[in-house]
Amino acid sequence: MPPHNVSNLIVLFVVGLLSQTLVVHVLRTRKIPFVESSASNPVIWASIGAVLMGILIVITPLHAFFDFLPLPGSYWIWMVGILFAYLLALQIAKKLYIHFNNGEWL
Repeated sequence: MPPHNVSNLIVLFVVGLLSQTLVVHVLRTRKIPFVESSASNPVIWASIGAVLMGILIVITPLHAFFDFLPLPGSYWIWMVGILFAYLLALQIAKKLYIHFNNGEWL
């Protein structure tokens, strides 16, 4: 596989792991996550563990074991922006769903 395709897979791995972990926190409550409502300690610690494990695989020498290439520093800035935009869109969609379903949340 050419190197540019491998780096795309690494980006998908990190963004996918982080976004889906954060989605759990957004969708678990009708309120604003982390501000108006927090998950239980086991869920928070499991989330932190999963995210740290994924990031450590990418930024430590472990990346070589998985044939991952190092990601450029600018990637992390873009990733934070992408995750923020994604979670904001998800929160807005959740609020619209609640509004149009007579205040009911899943």
